[in-house]
Amino acid sequence: MTTLPANDTTFYIIRHGETAHNAAGRLQGHVDVALAERGRQQAAAAALVLKGRPVAQLYSSDLLRARQTAEIIGDQLGLPVQLEPRLREVNVGDWGNLTAAEIQAKHPEVLGQMRRDPEHTRYPGGESYGELANRVMEALTDLATAHAGQTVAVVTHGGALRAIMSRQLGYAWSQRDRFTFENCGVLQLVLAADGPRFIVPAPGLA
Repeated sequence: MTTLPANDTTFYIIRHGETAHNAAGRLQGHVDVALAERGRQQAAAAALVLKGRPVAQLYSSDLLRARQTAEIIGDQLGLPVQLEPRLREVNVGDWGNLTAAEIQAKHPEVLGQMRRDPEHTRYPGGESYGELANRVMEALTDLATAHAGQTVAVVTHGGALRAIMSRQLGYAWSQRDRFTFENCGVLQLVLAADGPRFIVPAPGLA
């Protein structure tokens, strides 16, 4: 069982801003795509939501789209961005840069297996959603321990957010599409010894 600090740790968890790949429906995974102009605007809006809140530290996935989002938020909060590679999106391997239609045409059998058992099926040349969830939750638990009693902002990815929700609420990965996160949406999560508490929408987003 995961050991959490005695004092609550509050997280504001933000999905990165929009990229050209997002707009075109292309998988990114570890493909290092920059923010589009719309993504920069979304990051600035998220920064205004967080401004004035008692955020002690700001962490980000080291992928460019997350890092750029975090830098825009950090400028408003007066905080440096600390990079945490474990917060990366799932590694989609050979499927990076492809659309769903292209994947269906090229890899129908693997796609079918992925849909049946996403937790254990690896993307060709990449990782499984179970592996994603393990590393993301390890990172989040370490941050909760390091910042017990504090509020921390984390910029990450849609898959990582689904991993957090699935693991904390006990949903199977086959149900991951129950959770949808818009670009630069903000999820408030409190991790405590007696269990997680989700505050939706985060204050300022209602």
